[in-house]
Amino acid sequence: MVNLRIKKNIAPGGDSNLAVSLGLDNIFNSFQKDLDCGADRDSDYIYGPAKPRTFFISLNYRI
Repeated sequence: MVNLRIKKNIAPGGDSNLAVSLGLDNIFNSFQKDLDCGADRDSDYIYGPAKPRTFFISLNYRI
């Protein structure tokens, strides 16, 4: 699984800090293609990523 995260710190004034983050998890949207199904499936047979492709943005402000 390939992820990408970019973070930029901005100091608008004084000791305050603003951080802006952008990201993309599971860039290639990979997943397990051979999932078992039915009553006799093996619930421990999971090796792929837990989440599909996910975009996110976050803002953090520290006083």
